[in-house]
Amino acid sequence: MLVLVPGLALGQPVQAPPTVGGVKSGESACFQKAGVPDSVWEQVHAIRQNADGQVTTICQNAGLTPDQRRQQITQVHAQAKRQIDALLTPQQLAGIESCRAEKRMERTGGAKAGGGGRGDVCAKGKTQ
Repeated sequence: MLVLVPGLALGQPVQAPPTVGGVKSGESACFQKAGVPDSVWEQVHAIRQNADGQVTTICQNAGLTPDQRRQQITQVHAQAKRQIDALLTPQQLAGIESCRAEKRMERTGGAKAGGGGRGDVCAKGKTQ
């Protein structure tokens, strides 16, 4: 299966996925635990970086209303999720989600984390 990632087609550099002493860390560890090959993890990482770049561009577009920004960002995230899901088997997706749940439990000590969305994605880094 061929998946085109817009940033890659233009020859833009892609930052390497995070590792610690050659050992995968964070999110990539869940992909490894779920049996996802490194080549697929690298594609997932590139898709996410591309989506982050698109979100930054949307946030910087002063011609958009907050509702338009939210809608476009939702579309970018949905497209990235579809692209990532197409790279993974149902078993890999289940393994990744299971690992994420374990990590959430470790972080929160079993307490339910605060709910809700991420708030205004474009407000990151802004001082009030």
